Amino acid sequence: MRVFFKKTLSPRLYLDNSLVWDGVSFPFHEAYDIICHDQNPRWALWLRYALYNSSSNKKNNTALLLAVFLDQENKKYYLAKKPFELNSHDILHSDRFVSLGDSYISLAESSGFLHGEGLDIKWDISFEDPKTSLRIYPNHLFYIFKYPGIKFVQPRLKSLASGQIFVNHIKKEVRQMPVYQEHFYGTSQPVEWSRAGCVNFKEDSTAGLEILSFRPVIKNRILRPLIFCCLQMDGKKYSANSMIKMLTNKSDLSNNCWVCEFKAQGRRFVLSITRDPGMVIGLASPGIKNKVHYTDMSLDAKIKITAFKKHRGKWIFNKTLSSDFGCFFETTSLSKPANRPLAL
Repeated sequence: MRVFFKKTLSPRLYLDNSLVWDGVSFPFHEAYDIICHDQNPRWALWLRYALYNSSSNKKNNTALLLAVFLDQENKKYYLAKKPFELNSHDILHSDRFVSLGDSYISLAESSGFLHGEGLDIKWDISFEDPKTSLRIYPNHLFYIFKYPGIKFVQPRLKSLASGQIFVNHIKKEVRQMPVYQEHFYGTSQPVEWSRAGCVNFKEDSTAGLEILSFRPVIKNRILRPLIFCCLQMDGKKYSANSMIKMLTNKSDLSNNCWVCEFKAQGRRFVLSITRDPGMVIGLASPGIKNKVHYTDMSLDAKIKITAFKKHRGKWIFNKTLSSDFGCFFETTSLSKPANRPLAL
């Protein structure tokens, strides 16, 4: 694995931020997500840099640059995307994770532009140096061994970004904005997964949430869902992602509502995440092994977390965290969603 960062960063941060794909191995996929929300005026942006190396036939291998912009005031999504032939472009660079044309993502920044139907977007965003990352799996061996075939990492547990975004030639300043980042990669993709995150809680500006559920496949056998939860609150990290808890965390997931309960470090947390069906954008994305993945994404989800603590053997109310604009909620599967038009 290549290392292209400051020597002051720890080996853990090197690994969690750097590109894993060696430029040759297949099947392999890798993606970086950036999600940010502005509260006034209300808008949200989702950027994805993705690589799909499916086979030795170079014509089947692609890269994708994606931008989804939400104008919350007008309740409308705008989308732009551009595919690239993976093996015909100089995608890998010594100082950048991924470079697609003139667009790229590195440790320090994300820059690029796209033209789509109803959306011309250009961005130049700088990130703070990462101080800590989050591996949602319970053991570092999960990131070394073959199984599970997909690895999820938050390169920055919570980061602030600054810069400029031009949406249809209208400038939007980004100043010390909380940003959610995800880095996932692997040799296979689950038949389905659900993911939600929030770094914009009203009651605690330092709080951040990552919740993930997916069904792994081992030797063509689909296993029961694994559920991982991690909450940063009041300067502490509450993780429910041990070998036992990933099987015992409670989760009730429907198309547009996700209720989850977990216990960690002497606290009990009950989460409710909802999304308006009319504010969900449907995407069809390339996968590996010629499998298309269908994603329903909401950048307009609402979240409420109720925290309890033990007192004389009973759970008593501790505090509430909530956000009515600042949470994303994604569901992805191999099955095409019924009655929902696809944006791409």
